[in-house]
Amino acid sequence: MIIPNPIEIFDGDHEIIYSGDFNIYNNKLRIKPIFGTEFIFIFSENKYEVKSTFNLESEDSNKKIVINFINFSSTFGTGTMEHVPIASTSTNKQLFFSIHVKSLNKITSFLKVSVTFYLK
Repeated sequence: MIIPNPIEIFDGDHEIIYSGDFNIYNNKLRIKPIFGTEFIFIFSENKYEVKSTFNLESEDSNKKIVINFINFSSTFGTGTMEHVPIASTSTNKQLFFSIHVKSLNKITSFLKVSVTFYLK
């Protein structure tokens, strides 16, 4: 049996290496290692802050990146406006991500998370 070459998909000059949609219920999404690094997305609300923000915490010894998203639970959806640099690979390429998060309402913890990882 012949296995075809993988399809290469680009967003401008950024190669899309992984993309997925997830339904989460516990405000936490864990993505198994990409280039040896595990990603953990944590979603929380801050009623004293109006805007949506996020911050990255890198644990190089554990090869883990934790991204805390604050106020990313709009019923209209909230996301990044561009490719966000997140890490460098061993081949000197830059790893980026983008995310879009949508909630059903403020009562449930359900979130629809769409995340894409890119290389450049």
